[in-house]
Amino acid sequence: FGGQSIDFCLSLSTKVETGSVHWYLSSAASYYGDEEMIGIRLRQLHLSGLFGLEYMRDRSVHAWTAQILVESGVARDLYQFSDATYEVMFGYRRRLSPKVSMDFGILENILAFDNSPDFGLHMALTCNL
Repeated sequence: FGGQSIDFCLSLSTKVETGSVHWYLSSAASYYGDEEMIGIRLRQLHLSGLFGLEYMRDRSVHAWTAQILVESGVARDLYQFSDATYEVMFGYRRRLSPKVSMDFGILENILAFDNSPDFGLHMALTCNL
């Protein structure tokens, strides 16, 4: 879709455990070498931040998650797609075995409603080798 430029990204993440709650914090900055893609002018700098938590009692096979994701708009001068996005996600994880888990999540955009998915569903089966 784009040219042959090189893109760069720097991401910093941390996790803190306090009893049954795990706190997550992540930030990222990306630089895109292309100034446009398929005719859409792009901002070359993209920023994002994530705050999340996971609640899981000791030896439980159940975990509940919540997160907030904020991202800067990537497009220049493309109506709402130039604005930042704000999304919340709530999820549930069920460990099926020591190496297999099933995840379900619901995503909803907040504050700006026209520039990201209005509603999303997530389902995953994770297998650790």
